[in-house]
Amino acid sequence: MKKWLSLLLLLLLGFSGSLLAAFLENVPQRLTQPNGIVVSCFASGDEYYHWLHDANGFTIIQNRSTGYFVYADRNDDDLIPTSLLPGVDNPGAAGLIPRLNISSEKYREYFTSRFKAPAVKSGYTYTNTGNYNNLVIFIRFSNQDEYAEPLTRYSTAFNGSGTVSMTEYFKEVSKSQLAINTTFYPNPDGSAIVSYQDAHSRKYYQPYSTSNTEGYRTDAQSVDREMTLLKNAVEYVGNQVIASGIDYDHDHDNRIDNVCFVVQGATDGWSDLLWPHRWVLYQYDVRIGDDRVYDFNFQLSDALGVSVLCHEMFHSLGAPDLYRYENDDITPVGPWDLMAHNKTPPQHMSAYMKMKYGKWFSQIPTITTDGTYTLKPLATDGFAAYKIPSPNSTSEFFVVEYRKATGRFESSLVGSGLIISRVNTSLEGNAEGPPDEIYVYRQNGTNRNDGNINNATFSSSVGRAEFGDNTGPSDFLSSGAAGGIHIYNIGAAGETISFTVGTGGALNPPQELMATLSGRDVSLSWKKPLSGSGTLAGYKVYRNTVLVSAISNVNTLSYTESNLPDGTYEYYVTARYTSPTGESSGSNEITVVVSPEPKPDLIMTNPSVLPVNVEPGGIISLSCTLVNSGPAQAGNSVLRVYLSQDNVFDSGDRQLASWAVNPVDAGAESEILKENIRVSSTTEVGKWHVIFLADADGNVAESIENNNQASALIMVGNPSLNPPRNLVAQ
Repeated sequence: MKKWLSLLLLLLLGFSGSLLAAFLENVPQRLTQPNGIVVSCFASGDEYYHWLHDANGFTIIQNRSTGYFVYADRNDDDLIPTSLLPGVDNPGAAGLIPRLNISSEKYREYFTSRFKAPAVKSGYTYTNTGNYNNLVIFIRFSNQDEYAEPLTRYSTAFNGSGTVSMTEYFKEVSKSQLAINTTFYPNPDGSAIVSYQDAHSRKYYQPYSTSNTEGYRTDAQSVDREMTLLKNAVEYVGNQVIASGIDYDHDHDNRIDNVCFVVQGATDGWSDLLWPHRWVLYQYDVRIGDDRVYDFNFQLSDALGVSVLCHEMFHSLGAPDLYRYENDDITPVGPWDLMAHNKTPPQHMSAYMKMKYGKWFSQIPTITTDGTYTLKPLATDGFAAYKIPSPNSTSEFFVVEYRKATGRFESSLVGSGLIISRVNTSLEGNAEGPPDEIYVYRQNGTNRNDGNINNATFSSSVGRAEFGDNTGPSDFLSSGAAGGIHIYNIGAAGETISFTVGTGGALNPPQELMATLSGRDVSLSWKKPLSGSGTLAGYKVYRNTVLVSAISNVNTLSYTESNLPDGTYEYYVTARYTSPTGESSGSNEITVVVSPEPKPDLIMTNPSVLPVNVEPGGIISLSCTLVNSGPAQAGNSVLRVYLSQDNVFDSGDRQLASWAVNPVDAGAESEILKENIRVSSTTEVGKWHVIFLADADGNVAESIENNNQASALIMVGNPSLNPPRNLVAQ
C-alpha cells in the first residue's frame, strides 16, 4: 500500500500515540471551483496525511490565494500550486510527474513537532468480551438539510444480522465472545434519521482561502472548531442517552467506551478536518452522566463503510495499525490483516492480533516437536494458528495460519494458502517501522526488497511449498539474520492445509533454470539442488502453475515442450524427495513468449570480476559476454552491474556501474569490458555477489524475459588473497 505525503493535508499527523488510522484509497471527490465549475477527482490517505489527485495520480492542491484547485509542482521540500487546472490542462504534457508530495524530511518535521495531544487510554483497561454498546451521533451543518437516506442504511452497517455488518464481523472474529450493539442519536423519528444541526456551515470546518473566508486559518483554530463541534453535539443528545438507561462504559473506567460521530457529506481530500479519523476529545471535559466522552471516531456519511467501521472499532478495542505511517519502502502486512489494509468486505485480523489485542484467547499453540501439522482456515476456525520459535532470537518468533478466500468476510482475500509471519514481541504495531511488530513473508521479499505482498500464500499449488534459511523467501529476522526454522511439504489449499516442521537442511530446489526457444518449442535445463535433507527422487515441471511433467530420473536435467500456441508461459521446476518425503519450493521462474513475430533473447555469460579480493574503496574491472540467442536483432539496451548479498537481484542491491549497449544482431555476441570501477568505501567486509543484468531497463521485448542475469563472487576486505598478476620469470 504505497502512500505519499501531502503538504496541505497534515493537521492530524502530529498526534503520535493519540491518533490511529484507517487508510482510504481513491475516494471520489467533487470540487467546486470559484467560477462554479465542478471537478471530479479522488482523495487517498489517512488522517495523518491525505491528498487530492486525478485518475492518473497527478497531485491537486488548492491555491489559497485564488481559491482554485490546481495541479501541484514541487519546490525543494514543499508542494506549490501551478496555473494548470484539473479537467482543462494536461499535467503530463506540462512536465509534471504523478504522485508528487512533500519530502520525507518535511514530513518528519511535521510529525515530530506539531499538535501533541494526550495519549489514548491504556490498553490494559480493555475488556473485549461480553456486550459492548456503541454510541452514534449524527451531525449536519447549518447549510445542510436533514439526512435523506433512511436509518436502515446505518443500522444495517452497524447492527445487521446475517449480513456484512460490524456486529457480525466481531461476532465471527471473536468466536461469539464480543457482541457490539449500536444505538443512534438524536433519537430517530421512526425510520427517519434525526441529526444535531450545528450553527456553522460546512465551510467553517474547511481551510481558509479567498473563496472561503469562513474557513480556519491556523491549526489551533481547526482543533478548537472540531472540539467545540463535538462538545455541542454530545451536550445536545446527553439527556436522551441518559434516559435510554444503556451502559456505554463497558470497562467501568468512567469513560464512554466509544462515540462515533457521523458527519453529513463526503470526505474533503483537501481539508485537514473533514476526513475519517479516531482521536480523543481532550479539550473539554464533556460528560454524559458521570462518564466522560473521550475516545471517538469521526466518520463522513458518504465514505462510511463496514470495513472502515471495523478497522476503527478494533482501534477502540486497543489494536494498533499494521502499516507504516512514514517509511513505506516495505509493506509489512498488506491485505492479510484488517489493521494493515482493510478490504471490502473486511477480512479477518491475524490470529496473533486476535490473541494479543482482541484478548479473545490466551495463547497460540507452540510447535516444539518435528512432525506434520494441519490447520483449518481462519474463516471457519478463527483462532487456528501455530507458533514456531526461532532458535536464533529470544524476541522474535513465527506464526503460521491458513487463510482461505471464502466465507462472509474472508472472501475478499487475494489468495488462499498458508501465511507465515514473523512477530517481534518488543514492539506494538508497525506505524513507526522498521522494525515491525508483524511481517508477512511473500514472493521475492527480503529485508530490503518489498517483493509481492499479494503473493504471500504458501501451498503446493503455487510452487511455494517450503520455507527456511535457504528458500526464497527465506526466514530472515528483523536484523536480516536467518531465523533457523524449516517448514516443508506444504500441501494444497483445501478444506485444511498441512505442512511439516523439521530440523536439518532444507529440501532445496533445482538451481539455475534456463530456457531456449526455437520456433514454438521450449527447452528447459537446470542444475541439481544443493545438498540438504532428504534423498533426491526427481523433479516436477510447472507451466503457469500447472504440473506438466514429473521426472523420476534425478540425472535428467532438461525438459522440452513442442508446438506451443501463441502465449506467455511461466515455468519453474521443483525437486521431489524421499526420507523425508516432500517437494521443494520452486526454482527461479522463466517467462517465455511464443508469438509469430521473431524476438531477440539476450543472455549474459562469462561474468568476471578482477581482482576477486578488494578492499572497500578499491578498484575492480568487470567483463562479460552478451549473447543474443534469438532470431531477431536486439535494439539499444542498458547493462547494469550491482553488488548484492545474494545472487538474486532486488531493489536493495547497490549499483556499481552501467553503460549503454548497441544493437546486437541475431545469433551474435558482444564482449564487454569496463575497467576502473570503484567499490564504495562504505561496503561491508565479506562475500558479495556481483550481478550483471542485461537489458536492465526493459527496453528490449524478448522471447524469454528473465534469463538476463549472471553473477560472480567477490571478497571485500582481504586483498592479500589475490593471486599475483602478470607474473614474469627472469
